[in-house]
Amino acid sequence: MRKDIKGVLKEAMPTHQLVGIHLDPSNMSSCSVGYVDAIDNTKVRLRAISHEGENAGYEIRLLNEIYRVDVNTFYLRKIDFLHKNRGQIVSETELIQPAENSDILFSTLREAKDKRVIVILWTEDRDDSIIGYVESLTSQTVQILSIDDYGRNDGFVVINIK
Repeated sequence: MRKDIKGVLKEAMPTHQLVGIHLDPSNMSSCSVGYVDAIDNTKVRLRAISHEGENAGYEIRLLNEIYRVDVNTFYLRKIDFLHKNRGQIVSETELIQPAENSDILFSTLREAKDKRVIVILWTEDRDDSIIGYVESLTSQTVQILSIDDYGRNDGFVVINIK
């Protein structure tokens, strides 16, 4: 693999390798993601892909403004998977009406466990959530098989639901 930025981008073009292009070293989380569509001596054009895996038009970037190119990272593999499977990943789940006088949260968690669907539990910390599958449920606690942003097992979390 070539070690210069232009060379890496050129190699990604014929193989349709998804790349992440970073322009701002002070903001590592901000990048343009896409497939290299064209490249010349001063610019690169990407068929851009959004963070949700959707087509996002074209972006043209100056090569001399690019300080970092990512290839084959977990994040890019996730975006590539979302892009290649768009429209097939998320399916709506219908929940049954909870029994009268039953706890809505408990009923919903029990049904999520039975249907083996991913849940997101928000706590008082509005900036963080717990994402995963309900493994077990009691009147006091719920045990979640946590998954990370890439769908990988991230251990268990037990939460007091009272």
